[in-house]
Amino acid sequence: MKHLLFVYFLCLVFSVTAQTMLFENNFKTTFKKAEFENKPVFIEYYNSNCPVCNKVEHLFSSDEKLVKFYNNSFVNYRINTHNISKDDSLFIAKTNLSLMSVPYFLFFDSKENLLHISDIEVNAEFLINIGIKALNPNERSSSLENKYKKGDRSIKTLYAYSQLVQLYKNDSLTNILADNLYKSFPKNDLGNNKSYIITKNCVNSIDNGFFKFWIKDMDKLIGLEPEKHKGEEKQTLADIVHKSIISKESKSWNLEKIDSVKTYILLTQLSKNPDAFFWKQEVMLFLEQKNYDKALSIGKRILNEDKKAISVNLYTIRYFMNVLSTVNELNTIKEWVDEVALGAESITDQANIMYLNALYFKKNHQTEQAKETISKALKFYEINKMETTELNDLNKTY
Repeated sequence: MKHLLFVYFLCLVFSVTAQTMLFENNFKTTFKKAEFENKPVFIEYYNSNCPVCNKVEHLFSSDEKLVKFYNNSFVNYRINTHNISKDDSLFIAKTNLSLMSVPYFLFFDSKENLLHISDIEVNAEFLINIGIKALNPNERSSSLENKYKKGDRSIKTLYAYSQLVQLYKNDSLTNILADNLYKSFPKNDLGNNKSYIITKNCVNSIDNGFFKFWIKDMDKLIGLEPEKHKGEEKQTLADIVHKSIISKESKSWNLEKIDSVKTYILLTQLSKNPDAFFWKQEVMLFLEQKNYDKALSIGKRILNEDKKAISVNLYTIRYFMNVLSTVNELNTIKEWVDEVALGAESITDQANIMYLNALYFKKNHQTEQAKETISKALKFYEINKMETTELNDLNKTY
């Protein structure tokens, strides 16, 4: 009887153990063990405060098939982004992956080379399939670059490769892949859910064909998001517009292109004030054309938007004062300074007005007025214990 109880106890212990994921406690020993056992390393990149991560944790402690597969196939390790350790942080930095969310499943060989990466669904079969892909040299993420270079332009490969290169913040390749996706995508299906998913997850440019389709057919967006994200479809296009605005390419946009982007901003409801994104760029483009009237009209429009916003208006005036040097235009800007000065009450605003007056006189070659204004300003700054570096720089030539 005792023997039977002992056997039952062992079976019970084994059963519990079999349903528990075996995670290593140390980053360095994880990879040493992987090399010794000739296994890949699986890393769960998670946060202990993340609800989705906690659901995965439940699967790791309850789904025997899932647990057995990962325990047998990999050496397992966890990186908790909540109070992440120095070694773990350095390791992630070394991979050059930009992981902005959790959870991710990461797989490496014993030499710390990335094999596969995937976001997840809280589903045991899905998680097992991620591991199966990681074990397959033809399916894992590390195979995608070679497939692409060999000419694979299937939507499956392009989509997966795009997800990978975005984690490496390779914006130029991301845009190339998005263009290839558009070329490969059946044009008769552009209005379907698959087209929308590609647009949402792979497109960062307003010049891409997917974006151009959806911005012209925004009514077809309705209902493409699942219920919990219902109504967010337009935000997908707004995000693409914003990414384009902050891209390097936007610096070379001409006035016509800027006007079209302003239209997109309004259509996607990214902002009610599209001018705020481009006014400096437009000013410089008009100045290149020596179209001073249009450049100044932008400044005047900003100043008229809210005359009580003294600090904002002084910032605008300073920009114009710095980029312009012709007499007539400088005189116009001086009029702006005088007008704003009437409402300036704070010490900071008064100090900025003194600086702008000094800068105006210097740029307008009115030496005596400049010296006098700088001298008064320095006293004001010193009394109010303000930084005088800019004023001293103006004073250096006198």
